[in-house]
Amino acid sequence: MKKILSLLVVGIYLGTAACSTTTTSNGTSAYINNSALTAKVKTALFNAHGLSSRHISVNSNNGAVALSGSVPSYAQSSLAQQTAAKVNGVSSVENNLVIDPDY
Repeated sequence: MKKILSLLVVGIYLGTAACSTTTTSNGTSAYINNSALTAKVKTALFNAHGLSSRHISVNSNNGAVALSGSVPSYAQSSLAQQTAAKVNGVSSVENNLVIDPDY
């Protein structure tokens, strides 16, 4: 079931990227590449054992990934950063996650 959800998430993000008319200064292919990388990172976060990723937002730009949102602990923040860093195509991870114990 988790695998089906993962594929659905990737499909939605890639479909959205392909249909979008917004481009970056690097052009449409860079925008699609960034969207694909964002989808891959979100899928990895979703599949990470022990990580609650529903409040984590991901943005990417030419391999640089930024995580934002909130997690319940420092351990979750660290796990999210490590998981994102392991995704093929990620060159760096900026962790802007806020620790919210009342998560």
